[in-house]
Amino acid sequence: MAESPKSKSDDSIDEKMGCVILLGILFFAIIYAIPHFEPDQYDMHDTREMRSAIVARLTSSFSTDVQLKQLGGYSLEIWISKKSFESVGYLDRKSILQSIGKDWCDKFGGWKCPTVVVRDATSGKDLATYHCTFGNTTIE
Repeated sequence: MAESPKSKSDDSIDEKMGCVILLGILFFAIIYAIPHFEPDQYDMHDTREMRSAIVARLTSSFSTDVQLKQLGGYSLEIWISKKSFESVGYLDRKSILQSIGKDWCDKFGGWKCPTVVVRDATSGKDLATYHCTFGNTTIE
C-alpha cells in the first residue's frame, strides 16, 4: 500500500506553525532583552510621579530608605535592605508589593511585559517579584 504524498495544505499548515513558533521565540527573546537596556528619557519622564509615589509608600511601610532603578521596557527594581523588608509580616509585604506592582503594570504594562523586582540593597539578591504578565507576586 503506497503512502499518499503530502498535500499542499499540509505544507501550508507546517509553514504557518513554523512562523508562529519562530515569532513566539523572537517575542520572548525581545522581552528578556529589553530590561537590560537603559530606559529612554521619555519613559523616565513619563514614570516620574509614579516612582515618587512608590518611594513614599515603601519608605512609610518599611521605615527605611528605598531606591528605585527603572529599567528598559518599564521594568522596575526596588532596592531595600533585607532586614527592613523582612521586618514587615509576609502577608503585609505580599499585599504591599501586589498593590504597587498592579498599579505600575496597569499604568505602564503592555506588550513589553515589565516586572517589579525587590532586591536586597546589600547582596543584590531578589527578595520579591511582581510579574505584570501573570499578575503574580513571588516572595523569596
